[in-house]
Amino acid sequence: MAAVLMGLIAFIILPAILIYSLIKPSKLNIRTQKNPNGKWTRGKFFLGWVVVWFISIGIGVSLTPEQEATDLEQIATDAGLSPDEYEMQDNGALKIKAPEEPDASDDVATDQVDDKQNAEVEDVAQTADKTFGITPAEFSRRFSTEAEEVGLGNVAYGDFETTKGTVNDSFSVTLSEAIAMSGSVDKNGELKGLTFIMGKTQNGDTEGLNMAMMAGLSARAISPDLPKEESAGTVMKVLAEALEGFQANGEGESSKVVDDVKYTAFASKTVGMWIVLEPA
Repeated sequence: MAAVLMGLIAFIILPAILIYSLIKPSKLNIRTQKNPNGKWTRGKFFLGWVVVWFISIGIGVSLTPEQEATDLEQIATDAGLSPDEYEMQDNGALKIKAPEEPDASDDVATDQVDDKQNAEVEDVAQTADKTFGITPAEFSRRFSTEAEEVGLGNVAYGDFETTKGTVNDSFSVTLSEAIAMSGSVDKNGELKGLTFIMGKTQNGDTEGLNMAMMAGLSARAISPDLPKEESAGTVMKVLAEALEGFQANGEGESSKVVDDVKYTAFASKTVGMWIVLEPA
């Protein structure tokens, strides 16, 4: 019960306070141009917020019992994959095998470009081929586990209805009246990226918190071995920086790369608020 309480504080209450401080800083006695007599500078307030957040995470982790490992092979079976269609990697991830292509096509490509061009093409291909190393089904299961861990109960995305594309497949989920999530999936069935979008709404405080919470839990599901303050915490950090830029200039963007995952947040009066998770 104590671990659940710490999870609620770290991932619901504290993020709500942070977002509220960016929208109505004067209510929290933060010093701004409109409130020059505020007690706290933004820097001191954010530093204090980070300290409290790390403490709550530390306490929550210390009180959380160890959970059983996820059965990836069972997930692969549930997704309709036969044993010869996937393999277990050394890092514990499940990788769907790509269909083999004739070597002749490689020879043709090599004959058409010089050494420098070939290296550039290879770099682009490697970047384009990066995925999170999990299927959408595995991501959904991991998300459900993370949601239960922070005390949200049995929350899951469920099965995604994927739309076929020329290069990549995609899916889209409506999370609320103001929030949508879209995902990109490569032709091997592995998740390549997630984008959370919040449009214009009269309930910006609540919807912004909901999107931050869903994106944070999704980041934890993508990188379960990464400390929570480095996955969900990075989501909150780039979002806070983007919102701060939005308040100052009417538009804000922030990106950070942690452990081969790129976290990006964007806020604008035109397109609303976005959070993007993609392989780095």
